[in-house]
Amino acid sequence: MNRKEQKELTKKQIFETSISLFIEKGYENVSIDSIVKSLGLSKGAFYHHFVSKDAILIEFYNNMIDDLVADLLTVVKTNRQLAAQDILERIFEKISLFCAEKQRIIKIIISDSYKTNISLEEVFIHEVSTIIVNVLNMAKEEIYQETTRVSRYTSTLLFYEVKYICLDVKGVYNKENIPKRFRDIFHLIVNGAFKAK
Repeated sequence: MNRKEQKELTKKQIFETSISLFIEKGYENVSIDSIVKSLGLSKGAFYHHFVSKDAILIEFYNNMIDDLVADLLTVVKTNRQLAAQDILERIFEKISLFCAEKQRIIKIIISDSYKTNISLEEVFIHEVSTIIVNVLNMAKEEIYQETTRVSRYTSTLLFYEVKYICLDVKGVYNKENIPKRFRDIFHLIVNGAFKAK
């Protein structure tokens, strides 16, 4: 293995070990010392690849959002023949799955004890809103509001729902009932709060 490959491997090991420790012990309970000790590395090796623990979490969050966006774009691309409402429903299902699978790490990332300069909500809202506006534009004549505004409201609601579920102070959300929560939100958005007269 050459030096470049070794550097990439070391960075990957630090990254993956850090995320595992954050999930297992909680972000605040993991020090840089404990990360490097578990890998048999020096602190210098850590700082050669990352400026802080925060940098690891931010990189992980950005990777998660990139993966989610790729999944959502695949949903749109593979379902273009469907009505916009059906595509939107599949997007909600995908976000529900994302929330259920990543619940523990999302909780760590967005918990009040974790503060960074990056606006995590703005990254999510912007990326998801961009996809939703494209879907809504497929059905412009069926939507009574301007599509950019509707997509922004929808993605903002989705972010705060993901945050609420992942912080789950009462411990009521799990992989079984998270999809129902997102289905309810989908129907509220698509059908509105009131029954048609």
